[in-house]
Amino acid sequence: MEYFQVLGGTASPTEKQGIMKAIGLDKFMKDIENASVNRARRMISRIVSGQIEAAFPMPGVDNARAMVPVFQAEILSDRFHDHEPKVGQALLKAFDTYSQMAAEEAQQDFQRQLAQAQSMAQAQQAAKDSSIAPPPKGQGKQGGGGGGGGGEQPPKK
Repeated sequence: MEYFQVLGGTASPTEKQGIMKAIGLDKFMKDIENASVNRARRMISRIVSGQIEAAFPMPGVDNARAMVPVFQAEILSDRFHDHEPKVGQALLKAFDTYSQMAAEEAQQDFQRQLAQAQSMAQAQQAAKDSSIAPPPKGQGKQGGGGGGGGGEQPPKK
């Protein structure tokens, strides 16, 4: 656990999974992230074994942000240069596809957060405005000056 604190949240999903497995806490990882990391590994295995068509992205199902680091680690590994060119190209294509999906997911999350922040700011401003707004016309102070309808003052002597 101290390792996670040192990393400050920068561990990739693959690193998190490895650490959690090593200390026997992998069953507590988020299932979707864990499943996506495993799926990325299976896809890499299929691509490397020549089953390039069997490895395909599933938008809306795959957690692209969890899968990108897995493909990136494969591409950065020494064995990447030992693969046939079509295998390397397929790995790069998968990496590019998942990178694009991750960027789109991040953009959508940002847009959602921005909309929420704007909505909260508008609600706070509306609440602030309603607490300092003047009363509607006709409901202000009655009377207030000038003669007219009030009690008469006694005559001066």
